[in-house]
Amino acid sequence: MKTHCYQLPIRILLCREDGVWVAHGLEVDLLGYGDTEKEAISEFQEALTAQLTFASQQDKPEMVVFPAPGDLIQRWESANKAQFLGAITDDVAKTAKVKAVCIGLDREEMARRGKKLVFSRAPETSLA
Repeated sequence: MKTHCYQLPIRILLCREDGVWVAHGLEVDLLGYGDTEKEAISEFQEALTAQLTFASQQDKPEMVVFPAPGDLIQRWESANKAQFLGAITDDVAKTAKVKAVCIGLDREEMARRGKKLVFSRAPETSLA
């Protein structure tokens, strides 16, 4: 059995592009799209879950951190500063605090545990 624990603060840049909200995770360079900010964040969370699961299955936790291009990071910084000062901008800066544990079981481990194996979903990430 292999276990990977992730505790990631992820900056999320929210912006409207072509009439759709885009949530761009800056530390992981993943995207989520939606008609609302909430939908875009939800889709981003699904993409992040898939990436964490894949990295865990490959036993390569280093696959998780893959920074977005610098211009997006600068846009987040500008939006964050503007929000701090109470200004209105087109971009929205958020931060997600992600805590995830991925446990990988091989076939022998699954057979040995049988029906004792119980899975539960952790609470959604919190956005600041």
